[in-house]
Amino acid sequence: MRIAGTSSVCPSNADTLVWQKLNPLGQLLGCVLRQSVASPVQLVEAARQLMVDHLDRKTLAIGLSTAGFVDPQSQRILLSSVMPGGNEASLRPLFQAAGHWPILLDNDMHALAVAWTS
Repeated sequence: MRIAGTSSVCPSNADTLVWQKLNPLGQLLGCVLRQSVASPVQLVEAARQLMVDHLDRKTLAIGLSTAGFVDPQSQRILLSSVMPGGNEASLRPLFQAAGHWPILLDNDMHALAVAWTS
């Protein structure tokens, strides 16, 4: 799972989240923080807590991407190799924690394509 934009969280593999702050041009601001997660089941809650801990008044928006199929309207991962058994997972806790900040949710390959063309 990757949360990107002004602030971002992304798993580099199934049990690690990575937090990044990016400027509006997608350039890294500051250092990259990594957090291990004991189980993929804990990814959403760990990402939520990491986001809550690091969002600040300079944040403009949040981008969230993950491996697999996502549904932005229902705020869910529909199918993903990151989740146990490829099962669905609700991302609603992340949307709720974001409060007034807008979140853009997309598949990680779509997000990567946008980064490549920017």
